[in-house]
Amino acid sequence: MRLNVERLEGCVLVSGEPRLLQSGLNAGLWTIGLASCGSLCGLAPNEWQALTQQEREMKRGKATVQLFGLGVHSVIDHLGELDTCLADISLRRLKGEKP
Repeated sequence: MRLNVERLEGCVLVSGEPRLLQSGLNAGLWTIGLASCGSLCGLAPNEWQALTQQEREMKRGKATVQLFGLGVHSVIDHLGELDTCLADISLRRLKGEKP
């Protein structure tokens, strides 16, 4: 597939799917992993809500470790945290950091 863009340096991929995140890393994109609502937790929203706080923390922690193990640049629990994460990536870019 051809994207018809000159540079991908400012593009960000947000996903909870490890294979998609790995593809984004391979393409040179900034990547943000979704921990609690991604496929690594493997639960529907109602199943997630039915867990105890301790069970949620365990699943979230395992998913976060796996995502950072892939090499993603940031990990968030859900899309409601995306604005803060994008602001952080913007600051990192201003400092010269590249994906």
